[in-house]
Amino acid sequence: MLRLLTNIPPGIHLLLWVVIPLLRFPSFHAELFLPEESLYLLNAQQLGGGAQLYTDAWLAGPPLMVWIYYFFHSLFGSAALTLIRVFTCMYIYLSAVYFTGMIGQYKPFRKHVGLMSLLFVLLVSVPWYGQELSASLFVLLPMCISFHSMLQLGDSRTQNFARMFQVGLWMTVCILATYKSVFILLGVLVAYFSLRSPRLEELASMFGGFVTCLFIVLVPLFFSGSLSDFWDLGVLYYWDRVGISDSLVYQYDVGTTIRAWAMSWGLILFLSTVGFMHFHAKFYSYVASIRAVDVTMVVWLLSVTMMLLFKWKRLGLPDFTLLVPPVVFYASQTFDFRLIRKLRVLLVLGTMAVPLYLYGSYAGIRFPETFSWIQPTEEAKWRHGGTLDALTQADPIYQAIRSVDAPNGVWIMNDQPGMYHSLDKTCANKYTDFRIAYYKFPALPGHSQVSLLSKTEQDRQIFQTFAENPPDLILDPWENFPYLQQRFPSLFSSYQAKTIGKYRVYSKAEIGEGL
Repeated sequence: MLRLLTNIPPGIHLLLWVVIPLLRFPSFHAELFLPEESLYLLNAQQLGGGAQLYTDAWLAGPPLMVWIYYFFHSLFGSAALTLIRVFTCMYIYLSAVYFTGMIGQYKPFRKHVGLMSLLFVLLVSVPWYGQELSASLFVLLPMCISFHSMLQLGDSRTQNFARMFQVGLWMTVCILATYKSVFILLGVLVAYFSLRSPRLEELASMFGGFVTCLFIVLVPLFFSGSLSDFWDLGVLYYWDRVGISDSLVYQYDVGTTIRAWAMSWGLILFLSTVGFMHFHAKFYSYVASIRAVDVTMVVWLLSVTMMLLFKWKRLGLPDFTLLVPPVVFYASQTFDFRLIRKLRVLLVLGTMAVPLYLYGSYAGIRFPETFSWIQPTEEAKWRHGGTLDALTQADPIYQAIRSVDAPNGVWIMNDQPGMYHSLDKTCANKYTDFRIAYYKFPALPGHSQVSLLSKTEQDRQIFQTFAENPPDLILDPWENFPYLQQRFPSLFSSYQAKTIGKYRVYSKAEIGEGL
């Protein structure tokens, strides 16, 4: 790692330490809770109260990101999210520097190799409403390390075994953060078979790294009694969810997502396309080592494209983060053109123009009470995150619920885990992700809409959970709670209903008096 730092001019390191916090500034607002980080943090808080992931805190996916958030929560408590955002800045710096140093080692550019790190930082920071420590952002560094290890394979069998073992370890880390990394693993294998004659013992070493890392993760789940629940929720229900798109609780606007991504990355995507075509027009004029780098970037690009096509109906902005390294590599090619070199300043300003434009209305969209003088038109809100549901201080539910004391916690029956944090409330039970409950509860409409590979949550399990952990408040925007009242009258008939804004709020008698 330290050796790679020397491939980047010292001034670039200093510039990155200035640029990263500036670009990530929106993420430090105390009232900003983005979807993915909110769910991870909510489950981390449950773990902090003695819960076991999957058994006592529901999550559809692998465990690693929740454990990372739990690590920060256990050390810093209520300040965990702020420290996570500081850590994210440092992590982006390390990822950008590693990738730039890794590419710079092969000297594919005549000048301005440090420009890649700046483009890298820019792309992982726009648009502003994607600034969270998502699984997609986290896996960039281990993916870079894996592809770099593949490029370093040589004639030494011992070193090759060590590097392939390392590839297995790092790719397993990626998969334990997000399952879509499987597509990148396939890309790594394609790169291996493309760059050298395959050897069975090297592949066995890679498999050994995979098994070792997987074993380290599965053993704690086994001894905590959560392994079967991990299989049901973390694996089988995750696969169930693949077939669910644009439903009541899984709302995906793919068209808006792609437009927002293309607008944020627009000029850089164009430069990357030009650089890609120019590089391959002169492919055989490059030395073998640079052609090998190109092979890894092409394979990376293709594997992420396969992932995006696989998730086509369920695309989110974090998914495009995995495209950053190859896009940055080919975009940087264009800054070596003689003609464009004279226009370099204009190009740099052009790449920043749209992100700065989006930043201009960031405060007005998210926090209209504080920044009422910055408001885009209704037609333009899709470009600024205005399509995201966000709880603001002006919302009636915020004003009514935040100050109410709910010692036993609340249960929010929607797809916005950030509401728990905005309202400063804990989740009363293990159903931290209502989207899972919507399809697993026999009493709710979603259960009859799909055929699940994972187990249905039985009525006796639901009854026991709510009997042991009755919420003080239940917030229901979609009129689903009456189904549960009808199925479990002895549990829920005493809850009093009140309409606050777009929510029906159900409360215990002693709590309802304060609403």
